[in-house]
Amino acid sequence: MLPVIVPWLQLNSLGLTISIHPNTEDPRADHLYYALWVNRSEPVNGYVMKKPGPGEPRVEQIFVNTRPAVKIERA
Repeated sequence: MLPVIVPWLQLNSLGLTISIHPNTEDPRADHLYYALWVNRSEPVNGYVMKKPGPGEPRVEQIFVNTRPAVKIERA
């Protein structure tokens, strides 16, 4: 779906800046290194986002979508 959604966002963003990134156990890397920006990029304060250390709880509860629920129609 990404090849359909990203161009749509580019054409219909109305000047908004949009960050698209994965949700892993390292939110800092997700926002600083793996982000895809629509329109212009914005500065991200990575100092407030830290990867959890050994034995520490995750920074946020993450539900990774590894099984798409939408059927892809083939032409």
